[in-house]
Amino acid sequence: MKKVALGDSTATIGGFDSNQTKAFNKGEIVIFDSNNNNGSLNVIVHDANANQYGETKVRFAYPITKAYNTGNKIFKNPTNVVVTLAADEFEYTIGTNGYYYLSCKFDLDEYK
Repeated sequence: MKKVALGDSTATIGGFDSNQTKAFNKGEIVIFDSNNNNGSLNVIVHDANANQYGETKVRFAYPITKAYNTGNKIFKNPTNVVVTLAADEFEYTIGTNGYYYLSCKFDLDEYK
């Protein structure tokens, strides 16, 4: 990640193949060392392609909570995410195979 300031909501991130399409996808969750109460997670708000230098500029759903110097790492697709149900109610159906299918909404912990 290139240098970003506290409160920024965009960042330039490198390390991709030259002109890589969909280096980031809309709704993709990323994790980086941020001292927020959200498990250091953030969400990409748009699809982003890399330029000829393997860099892409992304906008995050939530502002950055700490300044970063160039070279800090950002990780795609964390293996686990802590969430809270967004509402008390949820829906489920029982399929013909006997499986239960659940539909509900989640919030990332800090942004309830």
